[in-house]
Amino acid sequence: MDLGVRSIRSSGAGSGSVEITLPAALRPLLGVPCRVSLRDGHRPEIVLTPDFRPAISAFADLWAKLSVAFGAECCSGGLPIGEFGVSLGQTKEQGAASLALLDGLALAGAPPHDPAAFARVTAGLATRLALALEIDPDFAREFAAATAYVVTGIVHSTSCREICDIVAVLLRPMRAEAGSAFARLGEDATSPALWRELAGPLQAVRAHFLAWSRDPIERHTLGAAWRRGLSLELKEH
Repeated sequence: MDLGVRSIRSSGAGSGSVEITLPAALRPLLGVPCRVSLRDGHRPEIVLTPDFRPAISAFADLWAKLSVAFGAECCSGGLPIGEFGVSLGQTKEQGAASLALLDGLALAGAPPHDPAAFARVTAGLATRLALALEIDPDFAREFAAATAYVVTGIVHSTSCREICDIVAVLLRPMRAEAGSAFARLGEDATSPALWRELAGPLQAVRAHFLAWSRDPIERHTLGAAWRRGLSLELKEH
């Protein structure tokens, strides 16, 4: 990825140190340790390699917490990071098992954690978890969106509004409100108390998606009812 051309300049004539202004897109890397290496040859290159181990650790921690909350004993082996598409920043691809390292860095720091980053990482992890939970692959994207919604209260795209509204109604008997625990507990994505509260709602979501995997007609019926309700609501206004 070409990020343009920048000039090296001195930051002090007597210090020997130099500065280079990186593109604004790399601002989130402020404070991240980087290994500096020189690739010699006809076209020498100076390579900066950021240390993203804290981001990977944050992904692994959330994978473990989600697995326990869902009761996914089959996921006890740890995060299969090689099965995810990993990029520096957000990708435009929706529904894929993808993770952004900058989101991981946001969650690796002290709380409060960025809700949007938390939602994206949760959705990415849940997309892969859907397979381990034996949920029909056709429902993996919706399962990921529903999981992120229950955890953070965020509907991260308009195409996910239907399933999020349906899940909100299905969880009413449990008096579980999407994102409420995360907000109430200081927006701490690593809080043990948060994941204890989320276990019941997430396992209910898992049960519904497993039922829909066996009988997709039930899911389609709920979707039709949601669309009829929306149509009536629009007519009333």
